[in-house]
Amino acid sequence: MTAPIRSILVTGAGGNLGRKLIAGLVGQDWCERIVALDRTVPPAESRGLAKVRWVEGDLGRPDGSGLREAFAGVDAVVHFAAQNPYPDAPWTDACASFDMTLNMLAAAAQARARRVVFASSNHVMGQYKDAPLADGLAPGGLTTSLPPGPGTRWFNGREVVQGVAYATSKLMGERACLAEARRSGGALTGVCIRIGWCQPGRTGPRRSTPPACPARRSHRP
Repeated sequence: MTAPIRSILVTGAGGNLGRKLIAGLVGQDWCERIVALDRTVPPAESRGLAKVRWVEGDLGRPDGSGLREAFAGVDAVVHFAAQNPYPDAPWTDACASFDMTLNMLAAAAQARARRVVFASSNHVMGQYKDAPLADGLAPGGLTTSLPPGPGTRWFNGREVVQGVAYATSKLMGERACLAEARRSGGALTGVCIRIGWCQPGRTGPRRSTPPACPARRSHRP
């Protein structure tokens, strides 16, 4: 019988999604230890969660200090970290985010983690939002048999734009995670979740903005 998941590493832990996940995990009895990895950690007095250990580290610099310590002994990794988590990210940022995913997978394999959960994006299928689909499906309809359609169009207040680089990096991240799971021969399982626009605080359709690209950004989701 496979041992249960007891310890989880969250990358990009200081970002919106990372903080939301950690807040949910701390109340779960089965989760005994959470490692919160980010390039900048909050002040000690503001952390306040006994299960959580913050580690400063940068997946863009895999030889830097903190990464080996952060991954040691964890059962699973949830990967949120990205250079630029918004759909208008340029290719330079998208490539950097993909490199971070590859570095995460290498570190997870070295640490013998048993599961990787990759935070992908609904933008991997974004082109289907605008174009009629095959077999008479209405625009926006999706099936599991459809090939990926990275990128989508939106009105940014001045013009209609299309972002492809961000979505492509997420698609390639999915493929990398699944490839590493196959390579491991069953020692590692990979789960890819295509997440929609999730704002800070309470998220709902009335708060959603079409571009999902706030003017002021951090480098975390």
